[in-house]
Amino acid sequence: MSTEKKNKYRNKPVDELLDDDKVSPYEKVVRPTEEKKRPRKVEIVEDSEEEIEEPVEKVAEKKNKLKNSPKEKEKQKESEVETESMKKKVSPKAKKEKVTLMQRWEQLVTFYNNERTQKIFGLSLILFSCYLAIAFTSYFLTWDVDQDKVLDSASTLFNPEIKVKNWLGKAGALISHLFMYKGFGAASFVLVPVLFMYGLQKTVQKKFINVSSFNAKWLFIMTWGSLVLSMIFSDRLFFIGGGFGYFINSQIENIVGKHCR
Repeated sequence: MSTEKKNKYRNKPVDELLDDDKVSPYEKVVRPTEEKKRPRKVEIVEDSEEEIEEPVEKVAEKKNKLKNSPKEKEKQKESEVETESMKKKVSPKAKKEKVTLMQRWEQLVTFYNNERTQKIFGLSLILFSCYLAIAFTSYFLTWDVDQDKVLDSASTLFNPEIKVKNWLGKAGALISHLFMYKGFGAASFVLVPVLFMYGLQKTVQKKFINVSSFNAKWLFIMTWGSLVLSMIFSDRLFFIGGGFGYFINSQIENIVGKHCR
């Protein structure tokens, strides 16, 4: 079997073999592989670059859309507001604007003209008028007992061991002494209806009186009442005319004379 099988190329020369085949089988195998590999590498690279570029552009477009959306704008505004508030909290020593006297005066006027403030002020005036009425009435009955204590210093007056007969206590005795003995005397009772009317007008928010004419009338009655009462009761019940009336009458006597009065 070995003798029968012979290589067909063994008896032929090398040149004929090359002429028959012209190209070696190795070259036939290698060349197409090289030709196929080169364009494939290039194609793979190009495809990969295109695939990378496409998602990057898509992501950028999505981000731009999200930034321009109304929800994102609201979130940005909220974040800005939060940052500003945090800055204010962090820096409490920031420079405050100086408030002028005119601005403070305007704030006081607006506070006074407020409806709630007017009602509270009116109620306080009504209560104070009632307080004065009780203190003045009690002074007529207890002035001779409490006068020596009230004329003394405040420390001795408000000593717990000292007692007064005034119906409103030591404060009532002191206030009535200031209005009756050192002020306008019995004419100080004019303040009771005056304060009551002002307080009622402020509380109800209705105009009952003409302020200018009303002020002129009660001031005239109080001053001239003090002068007349001090002239009548100059020798006795000195407190009825009050310190104001007594002082004015003494000045008139000094200038005009007692008999001419």
